[in-house]
Parts: sequence; C-alpha cells; structure tokens
Amino acid sequence: MYSALELNVHGLFAMVCLPVLWFKDKMLGFSPPINPLKKNLCGYVAVVTGGNTGVGRETALGLARGGAAVIIGCRSAPRGAAAAASLQRELHAACPKQHPWARSGSVTCLPLDLSSFLSIAAFASSFLAKFAHLDILVNNAGLNKQSVNSNGLQELFMVNYLGHYLLFRLLEPALTTRNATFDLNDREHDSEARVVNVSSLMHHVGNSDFEKSAFTKYSKGLGSYYADSKLYMNYLTIEINKRFLLRTPPSKGRKVSAISVNPGAVRSDIWRHVPAYLKYPFDLFMRAYFLTVEQGAATSLFGATAKVNVDERILPSPLLPYVVPYRVHFGWLAFEALGPFGGATFGTPTLPPDSVEKALELWRFSRDVINQIISSCEESNDKKFIIQALSLSNEVES
Repeated sequence: MYSALELNVHGLFAMVCLPVLWFKDKMLGFSPPINPLKKNLCGYVAVVTGGNTGVGRETALGLARGGAAVIIGCRSAPRGAAAAASLQRELHAACPKQHPWARSGSVTCLPLDLSSFLSIAAFASSFLAKFAHLDILVNNAGLNKQSVNSNGLQELFMVNYLGHYLLFRLLEPALTTRNATFDLNDREHDSEARVVNVSSLMHHVGNSDFEKSAFTKYSKGLGSYYADSKLYMNYLTIEINKRFLLRTPPSKGRKVSAISVNPGAVRSDIWRHVPAYLKYPFDLFMRAYFLTVEQGAATSLFGATAKVNVDERILPSPLLPYVVPYRVHFGWLAFEALGPFGGATFGTPTLPPDSVEKALELWRFSRDVINQIISSCEESNDKKFIIQALSLSNEVES
C-alpha cells in the first residue's frame, strides 16, 4: 500500500506532466473517442445506485441505450423520478444508427437511501417483486463528505461500502437466477451476472482497520475514511469472485462475477461541497484537466459488459479485475492520479499481501455490524428480510 505522502508526490508529478499530456492528447488528437456501447443488452435488467446524477446517470444512460431495463436508485424520490423521465427522453431522441437498441431500453427509479438498512431492504424487496433476475448491478453511489448517521456509523463507510454490501446480499437471488429471456444454451448472453464496484485512486492509500473505519468514536481524517471505503469496495469484488464465480453454480442458476473500476478525476457534482471561495478556480481547473462524466462512465460501462477471464496469466490481480480511464505509463501511480482520457483499460490495484484473508474478514465484519444494528430496530418485514438474507446467503469458505 502507498502512504499519503507518496500519493501526494505522485499527484504533484502528475500535475507537472499535465500540460504536456493535455497538449499531446487534446491538441494533437491522440485522445481516444468515447465509443457507444457495442453490446446488445436487450432483455437485460440493470441496477445503478446513484443513477440520477453524474457518472451514475451517464452509466444508466449507456446501459439503457444498449437496450437494458435500468433501475436507478436515488435517495430523493422526486429527483430520481425527474432523472428517470429525463433519461427516457434522451433514449427516445437517440440516433438509431449510433444507438440501434436505445428504443428497447428503459429507465425507472426506486427510492434508495444507502445510509439506511431498512431503505436498502425496501428497495431490494420492491425490485424482487417486479423482476425475476438481475444481470448487472453497478454499485456507483458515494459520498466524499464526512458525517455521522444515527447508528454511530461513519457515513463514508456506510454509503460508499456497507450499504452496497447489503444491497448485493439482498439482491443475490436475482443475480444468481438465470435470465429466462435467453435460451439455456446461450452462453454469450447469460453465462454470468456482473457486479461493478466503483472504487477510486484513493484505494491505494486505504487502511484495513475495519473497526476504526466504521465507527466514529475513532478520529480519522476525511481522506482516510474515503480511502478506506474505496479499498473495501475492492475487497468486496475479491470476495464476490471467490464465492460466486470460482464455484459450481446452483442447479438452473448462474455464476456472478465482479469487477472494480476507477472512474478517474471527473468534473461532476460530487465536488459540490468544495468551499465557496474555491468553487470558481477549482471549476476552471476541472474544465481544463478533469474528465467529463461521459469519460468517467466509460470504466463502469466497460466493467458491466466486458468479458473478464479471472486468470493469473492475464490479470495482475486475478480476483480483482480493476479498470482505469487513463494510460498508466510505466505503471506509475502518477499517471492514474490525473491525466487525459485514455480509454477504459485494465490497471493494477494496490493490495496488502493478505488481501484475500482481509476480504473474508471484512465480509464477516460487515455481516456482524448489520446484524448488531438491525437487532435494535422495530419488528418489520424489511428487518426480517435482512436477517434471513444474511443467514441464508452463500457462506462458502474458500
């Protein structure tokens, strides 16, 4: 793992290189185009958390243009409904030559507050009542502002990681259920479901002390909590692949594969909490050197649809396929920190030597924290749903 000092040094080096890279890619035309999704997703069902804005919205639009039925999860029901309506209009206006399957796609919204276990359960219950299967789950939503929820959990841990862990556990039955739209022998379309976990450059400096990352009785800086949460999304990818990809699927079921993606430094409203006196100069800097939301969504769309062979001969970290939007020259972290869009490509994550053991430890820690907190809630169908899912879900140790 890198130290915060090392990351800052790489960041400074990236800023020194920026003018040269910017001139080469933008002025001389070396920057690759953002190609539309090439895969036919008609018949697919996808969920995108935080799909009402920023990179999440662009990801939802890309999947729907491929023909998928996309459900976006949004904390605010009115904002989510407005975003879904806006996305639907864009689908109808899509150019048939460029997006041949767009008219088959759709976007709807269900309320989802990732800081509330019961809201996550209500979202999953509503989804399972409407859909028999789930083909793509994009765990995109996130915060970069520190706060505390009513359960004493750090919101960065809860929203960026733990809420997505629970959402996966509750939607597992739909992910492992074969898509009846496709023939049983159609391996190309229904060989496995896909989970995309949105990580970040900051995972390189994350820490694996789960207790300190989760509970606010410990004092850590904002960057540390955020970095930890993004490292934990990578651990989630490892554990999903270990449990649901490298195993024999249940009868009439299918495997589930996971992939982590780094959207890059993107000019989006995730930076809305920047102090007012810095907003104008920071926005000028972002316009010049940050990626657009379309470019930032490229890694998620690639991760949602690309074939991933979990093989030591192909990937640097077989259990953790990791996608970046930059050309990482010489493998230097500086070139993953900031730069012109280079297209979605596999990168090299940073993991401790015992990452597989840490992933299992975090899986169990997450389950225990949720059970501990949910036990104090009033009896309800959502509470029973969570308890049942966490007790019956796949517990294979490998």
